[in-house]
Amino acid sequence: MLDAIFADGDSSQGARAARALERQLGTAFGASDGSAVLARYAVGQYALNLGNLNHVRRAIADLRQATPHPDSTWQADEPRAYAILLTAQLAAREHSPEAQRLLDQLDSVLVNPLGPLFDGAKPPLFSYGNLMAARLHEEAGDPTAALAALRRRLIGVAEYPHYVRYRREEGRLAALLGDTAGAIRAYRHYLALRSAPEPRLRAEADSVRTELATLLRTAVKD
Repeated sequence: MLDAIFADGDSSQGARAARALERQLGTAFGASDGSAVLARYAVGQYALNLGNLNHVRRAIADLRQATPHPDSTWQADEPRAYAILLTAQLAAREHSPEAQRLLDQLDSVLVNPLGPLFDGAKPPLFSYGNLMAARLHEEAGDPTAALAALRRRLIGVAEYPHYVRYRREEGRLAALLGDTAGAIRAYRHYLALRSAPEPRLRAEADSVRTELATLLRTAVKD
């Protein structure tokens, strides 16, 4: 589901996974069960993309109610963090007066992914979280904050297919804000990762290639 949402993955597989995981909503799980935690977040994110806000609320409730072991209350940090992310997105979607405060809260925990509150959190929170925070900042009219969020992405040893989207969005926003050198770097990295795109992704890659060529001509003139 998350690859379908964030990494141009197979949408039909994402839909099938969503139908299967939606049946878990409302069932109890332990906060230490990383698979269940990520599944609730994925269901909430997928439902948000479809506009099914009731499922988003149910996913948030499940995450907030995840039970840690009595001797390891820190285990609740990860599901709580995903709940903060979905809550900020939901508030923005509903144009809540709390939207900016909730985005500030999300931003504060994503700025320092090694902070004490989230020592137990797994890297996907910060990789997905910064991408979503960037989108929320841009929708709120602050592209500078959006670009900063994209550039604080977590870099680790695991594979994160959605980082291709990070590079595309970084290039777009950097160009918008006049950071030509930054945009060129981001677009070159994107095209390296999309060196042999599937047919359905070729149009996007070609669009980025065209934009890069325009930026390179601008850089030469400057």
